[in-house]
Amino acid sequence: MSAFVILKNDNGVLFVQIFAQLLIVTPHGLTTLEILDALTASGELNAEIIANSSLSLRLHSVIDKLGCLIVEFVYGNRLVYKWSHLFIINIARRRYLTNQREVIKTHGLIAHLFADVDSTHSICSLLPSPNEIPAFPRPLKLDDGTVNLRKVRNLWYHLLYTGNMDELKGFALCHFEYVEAYIRACGIFQFLSVYEECCMQVLHHDIQVLFQQVIFPSLNTITRDPNQLAAELINRLQYTRATNSQFLNVLVEQAMLWVDRYHDQPLLVPLTCWIPPKKVER
Repeated sequence: MSAFVILKNDNGVLFVQIFAQLLIVTPHGLTTLEILDALTASGELNAEIIANSSLSLRLHSVIDKLGCLIVEFVYGNRLVYKWSHLFIINIARRRYLTNQREVIKTHGLIAHLFADVDSTHSICSLLPSPNEIPAFPRPLKLDDGTVNLRKVRNLWYHLLYTGNMDELKGFALCHFEYVEAYIRACGIFQFLSVYEECCMQVLHHDIQVLFQQVIFPSLNTITRDPNQLAAELINRLQYTRATNSQFLNVLVEQAMLWVDRYHDQPLLVPLTCWIPPKKVER
């Protein structure tokens, strides 16, 4: 399409390529700040960032020139951008995202953004060493205690498609504060859709244990009172502690720590576990 040719000539091949890749892999769209941080985190644009400090102006210029090829809408209380049609996505994918390595790398770039990890650690081994320009912080919960919806809805998805299961578990699905925040903000049944998406991509023992041994049997309890999530996790995973993975045992420890800090209402937390949980289907 002629629009891509004009953008390439005006803004450089790498800038347009990374911008297009970011919008291709995200189903929920990205804000301009998220795009800027992702562009900055990409080691491929270091020279251009140093040479041209008006990265924000270039980004808004690209958005304006694309016109109807991208759509602007509100999602999660944020103004986000995404390609306007599947036809446009396919054209952009054929031009700028032609191999699986680039797909994984782009998902890793966005996952690193939402994971909000320390600048000295990279969440994806395919990413270059982070530059010295800090990214905007994206904590799981904001100062007023509300959940960061952008983070809970995007982090697990992009971690899943990097293919790194340890990081998917460590930063999202086996991290208690993340699971609790997701269920509190989006609901338990929305969280079940995460399991369905994961099962369509990979079958992993720890994820199956979490959902089949904990979440599914606890649906009635958690639906009535999401605050009982920690008690359900402790009760159902503590029994199999000797055979659980490190990620599941850490999840239990995080749940116990959350209970110790919780003071809004009384919680019934099991001290010993004598009822064996439901076995995981294989």
